[in-house]
Order: sequence, then C-alpha cells, then structure tokens
Amino acid sequence: MITPHQILERIDYFTESTTDQSPRDWLGASQIGEKCVRKLWYDFRRCNHERFDARMLRLFATGDRQEPVMVALLRGAGFEVETPNEGDKEAFRFKDCEGHFAGTCDGVAREILSPEDEEYADALGAENEWFLLEMKTWKSETKLQPSPGFETLVKQGVKSAAPKHYSQMQVYMGELKLSRALYCARNKNNDDLYFEWVEFDAQHFDECLNKAETVITATEPPQRYSDDRNSFTCKYCIHNSICHANKPVSESNRHCRNCTHGAPAAGGTWECRKGHTFGTICGDYQSV
Repeated sequence: MITPHQILERIDYFTESTTDQSPRDWLGASQIGEKCVRKLWYDFRRCNHERFDARMLRLFATGDRQEPVMVALLRGAGFEVETPNEGDKEAFRFKDCEGHFAGTCDGVAREILSPEDEEYADALGAENEWFLLEMKTWKSETKLQPSPGFETLVKQGVKSAAPKHYSQMQVYMGELKLSRALYCARNKNNDDLYFEWVEFDAQHFDECLNKAETVITATEPPQRYSDDRNSFTCKYCIHNSICHANKPVSESNRHCRNCTHGAPAAGGTWECRKGHTFGTICGDYQSV
C-alpha cells in the first residue's frame, strides 16, 4: 500500500512539474516597488532565477484562487466588476519603456447605480467611474514573522505596510488612466477582510516610471541599497554573491541578457552589441 509520504512526494512532483517557473521577459509592475534598484537590475538581466518548492507553489496558487472569491463578494456588495480572466486580457494590460515594463492588473470595478440614481449619474462624477482593483492575501502576524502582517496593514494602511503593493497600484492607475483604486485584502488565518481606497499619486507614478527606465537602460549595476552584505535587506537576496562579492553569473544562469554585450531594444526585444544572434551564448560572453 502506498504510504502517506509517497502520496506527498507524488503531489510535490506533480506541482513542480506542472507549474511554469520560467522567468518573465519584462520588468513587472509588481516588482517596481522593490527598494533596491540594483536587485531589480539583476532580476531584469536574469542574473539569478529563484525557483520555489512545491509548498510555496501551492501557497501562491491559493492566493490566485482567492481572487474569484473576492470578485464574487464585491459583486454581491453591489459592484460591477470586470477582470482579465473573464474578458480581453489586453484591456487590463499595459506596456511601457519600449515594451520592457509591463503588467496585468487584477481588474476594475464601479458601483452599480439604482434606477433612481441613474438620472443623476453625471452629477455623481467620480463615484460612478471605473476604479482599479488590487486583491491580495495576507496572514496574521507572529513573533517569528519579521515582515508586517494583516494587523499592521489594518493599523497603518497599505502605503506603509506594503509599499510594493502601493507602487503597483500607482503604476496601474497611471497607465490605465484611473483616478483611484480599491485595495482588497483577506487574512488567510481567519478570513477577516480589509478594504482601503487609494488615490492616484502622479508624483509617485512618475518616480516608478523613472525607476523602471533606470533599471532597463542602465548598462552597469545601479548603486547598492546597502554596502553591508549581511544587512537584513541583502543577506537573503539571491544576488548577494554577485552583488557584494563580484562573483560572475553562474554557468547555469548564463544568458545573453546578463552578458555585457546584451542590450534591451524596441518592442520588448533584445540585441547583441557585438552583432551575434541574441539568445545564443558565444565565445564573447562576458558576465555583467
């Protein structure tokens, strides 16, 4: 008889073998709030690629499965909701910086007017306009959890508790021409819900775009966030040895993107400054 351990092994194998963990070709809106621009540059250049075990992959999938649940709750609360999973994904997607900065939002929504209110729809203005939806799952705080949890989010708000989520929303609002966003959070431990309105901040949006431009166009690694490789920010970074010890990109991670001759080109493409066929490691490869 198959043992419980063997069942788990089979499930882990199935999870890992059927989940696409290939790196994205673009700098994502979900990444741009990262405080270390140098890490973003190494990510964009594919200097190292983080792969997750089966447990983490299932955890990510759990978060994805919660989005339809939140959508159903919002519709039940009287909102009209549209998502990329139910329509044309391109309508929810943006591309900027010659196609190298991109993302797809969770969805958009607006309040459904009663027949009596429809007569005054123009007067309601922004209250009846489409707004961005950003849906996230959180967990309760523990003494062993160094990062903020759901309780901190409720006390401090998304800008302070989750600056990457805040930047992500600002990018989507700026790119999709929306004036506000509804941040929807669910506590995975007890099913508590938290909602917060976030207004569009043009200055923050511009800062995010400038950061994206820096990451994409820089020919050398930008300045480190910290010069202490054992700092909390740097210690667990997958690029630590490359960034702080000047180690070359490992042979298994070598790619034309992390060669000094590789360069982003128009339309989200890449080219080799030496004139070689991009995507084929050659004798001129030189690690960034």
